[in-house]
Amino acid sequence: MRDLAVRTSESFESKSDVSQEFLREIILKACKRCWKIDKLRRPLMVEFEPIENSYVLEKMNGVHGRTRNAEKMEFNLSTKPDNWKPFLKAQFAHEYGHTVFIDPLGLKYESNIENWRHVLLEAHGQHFAEKVYPEIRPAWRTKFTENELSEKWPKIKPKMGTKIFTESIFKSGEFHPWLGYSLAYYIGQELLKQHNLDELPALEKEKIIEAGDQIFK
Repeated sequence: MRDLAVRTSESFESKSDVSQEFLREIILKACKRCWKIDKLRRPLMVEFEPIENSYVLEKMNGVHGRTRNAEKMEFNLSTKPDNWKPFLKAQFAHEYGHTVFIDPLGLKYESNIENWRHVLLEAHGQHFAEKVYPEIRPAWRTKFTENELSEKWPKIKPKMGTKIFTESIFKSGEFHPWLGYSLAYYIGQELLKQHNLDELPALEKEKIIEAGDQIFK
């Protein structure tokens, strides 16, 4: 299994009622489940900071994660919501999927990638997490239905080649913050009819557009 290190900040330790060792046990078990799907041979550092953001507490079970690079992920975590533990597991699997996706591409969190590749990244991450924890279903995966996305696809499609630092469909005043994740989930479903999960990182823009056209007619 990957060489795993878990670190909590002083701020987290002062505000949380769980220890670094307790978190490490949760992450270690989740990492073992991820390892069964993809045996990426890189060390992994997982860092924790506290969070008080009401949206994350109320809508995301107190868990917000990001993947910095193939060897580091960060979590903002609150243990106040009742369901924080299962959703931390699912979010860890999601971020683990990101490390698998970006490793062969050499990407980092700050990479100014095109929207279509960001959609592919999130499609892979969500379906990787679903494969690891099929019983845990975060709300953003299907916040928007296929029919709702079909109404928005004509506006989204022209933006797929645009760089995310210019006009991200995941963080845009024009679209709900979770719209991109639902879009990515359904596109991932379509792509997985013809490709294995480990083939997704190598796909190109045309495949993603074709999948969107097929679903969101």
